[in-house]
Amino acid sequence: MELSRLTSIATWVTAAALLSTHPAGAERGPALPPDAPARLARYDVLSFVDPGGGGIDRSSAVGVFDATPDEVFRTATDYDKLYQFAPRLRLSRVIERPDGAHALVALRSDLPWPARDAWVEALFQVERLASEAYRVRFWQVRGSMRRYTGSILIEPWGAQKSSVTYEVLAEPDTFAPRSLINRKLRDVAAGYVHALRQRINDLHRTGRLHPQQPPAPEVPSMLAGARPPAPVEHLAERR
Repeated sequence: MELSRLTSIATWVTAAALLSTHPAGAERGPALPPDAPARLARYDVLSFVDPGGGGIDRSSAVGVFDATPDEVFRTATDYDKLYQFAPRLRLSRVIERPDGAHALVALRSDLPWPARDAWVEALFQVERLASEAYRVRFWQVRGSMRRYTGSILIEPWGAQKSSVTYEVLAEPDTFAPRSLINRKLRDVAAGYVHALRQRINDLHRTGRLHPQQPPAPEVPSMLAGARPPAPVEHLAERR
């Protein structure tokens, strides 16, 4: 592997380590209203916005899925297929996997007016948490956005169910008023949660997402079978 590529990989992983040590404000999670459990049990998707700095809002959403955390995780991290269901995403392609916990992914999207088409190369970092929970962080390494960062938290919600909390801060490179950008992008997180849930429902219906996974192969893969619960740790440490 050429030296420039090795340097890039080291930079990505160093950035990931810093983010793990100093979590971004986007990972605090939205403050849920008192009636949230009842609404989530009805499969409502709860949507929130809060200040993300620079006059741009952070968009958050929470929903419950009829799927295990492992099923949700494998679908959400099948990066080459994100464009098949994620709203406004026209392309998604893995550029590099420096290790089992990280992937550099090219994304191209068709943003609503007045923003223009955007492209980013985003670094995705995954973690296996306790109690069968997963966390996925992502942020722009390079691209046409001023800012693009967020996270997905996948947690158990009763038997064969999961809750998904998705947060994203997206600031396109445009001179349009911040208030207009916020109106256009305020529901972006809710749109993703709806789309991911529909994707998983479709995979279940067609038999392409098994309720119980077969034993993991000898060479583990992020998209291979289920793993036993483990303490908080990076997936890279299991490889």
